[in-house]
Amino acid sequence: MPCRSLVIVAIAAFICSSPASAQTACGPRIKIDYYEDASDYFVIENLSASGWTVLEVTIDLKGSLGDLIFDTVAGGAGVSGFEPFQGLDGRVRLTGVSGGEDGGQVISLSFAGFEAGEKSSFSIDLDDRLVQSLNGRSLVAGREISGARARARLLAPTGEIVPITAQFDEIATADSGVGGCV
Repeated sequence: MPCRSLVIVAIAAFICSSPASAQTACGPRIKIDYYEDASDYFVIENLSASGWTVLEVTIDLKGSLGDLIFDTVAGGAGVSGFEPFQGLDGRVRLTGVSGGEDGGQVISLSFAGFEAGEKSSFSIDLDDRLVQSLNGRSLVAGREISGARARARLLAPTGEIVPITAQFDEIATADSGVGGCV
C-alpha cells in the first residue's frame, strides 16, 4: 500500500509541474497577443482566476525592438497604409481610450465587465522605425514588438486594485503569468 501512495503522489507532482498546469489561473493574469495582418490587431485575454476583473490595459511600445509607433492618419508619422483605433469585440464594454495617436507609442483602454475568461480585441496600425527593417517599415515582424510592455490594473475579489505587468516576447505575446502563478 505505501508504494501505491508514492506512485499517486509522483503522478500528482508530475501533473502539477507540467506546462498545462502553468495555464491554470491562481490569481491575476492577462495575456495580450499582437497580430500583423491586413488590419493589425491585439487580442487581450483575462486569464485570471474567477472573480478578477480587468479595469485597464496599457500597451507601451517604448523599448520595442522595432521602435514601433502607431500609424493612424494618412501622411502622418508612419509609412504606407494607416488605421486608427477600431472598436472592440466581445461582451466586454470599453469605457475609455487614451493615447494611440499618430506617431505615439502608448495606448490605454478602460473596461467594464472584463471578467475572468473573457477576451477583447482591437485594431490599430503599427509601423517600425528601423533603418534596416525585417519586413519593411509598414509590416511589423512579430519579434519587432519584443521589449514593448503591457500594464494592467485588475480588481481583485477582495475589492483591492492590483497592478500587473508583462513584456512582449519574440512571438508577439505579453503574458503576466508565464511560469505559473503570479
